[in-house]
Amino acid sequence: MLRLIALAPEDGWACIETDKGTFLLRPPYVRDSLVPISGSTVENCVSAHGFLSEDVTFSDWQGLVRHLRQRIEECRPDRRAVSTRELGNKFFASASPDDLDAALNYVENELLPQQSWSHAQAILTAVLRIPLVRQNDSLYDRATRLLEDVTRQQQEHARQKLLGSSVPDESVSPLADLKYGAKSLYEYARGVGARRTMFTFA
Repeated sequence: MLRLIALAPEDGWACIETDKGTFLLRPPYVRDSLVPISGSTVENCVSAHGFLSEDVTFSDWQGLVRHLRQRIEECRPDRRAVSTRELGNKFFASASPDDLDAALNYVENELLPQQSWSHAQAILTAVLRIPLVRQNDSLYDRATRLLEDVTRQQQEHARQKLLGSSVPDESVSPLADLKYGAKSLYEYARGVGARRTMFTFA
């Protein structure tokens, strides 16, 4: 079940309800860009941020996206993409501590296990710009730690990808390949990465 409950047609932001809860959705309308919000935040979006109340139900994601794009075309043909900074300034700046905590839970429990690092970074950098967060040691420390976790996971993923790459082509090191064999060199490279040193100790 997908239900559109609020929309800012001039820039395309929307509040939707799904079987998993209430979320903020922004262009380009991909599922992994959802941000969890509360009912009180939806009310605040309507009362303070120019959102229009809506009540339209859709059977699938494609129908929701088509409807949103059509509404935007009608209201603002020269629309532009919403930046991460605008996301923080417009939405999170008026979010309650509970909403901010929910957003951090979403990053930690869903985005990080799914390796959705870009989306996690967008939320965390937006949250860290908020004065309320900078004044709240608990929220600030948690958001900072999660951002460090994102960076650490990205670096580890890149390292594992490098170590798990295919055996080098013979043209890369033809003389060494001829003497030792490409596979042997590849296994040696894996050992260097694991030991973080080129030297082998008995």
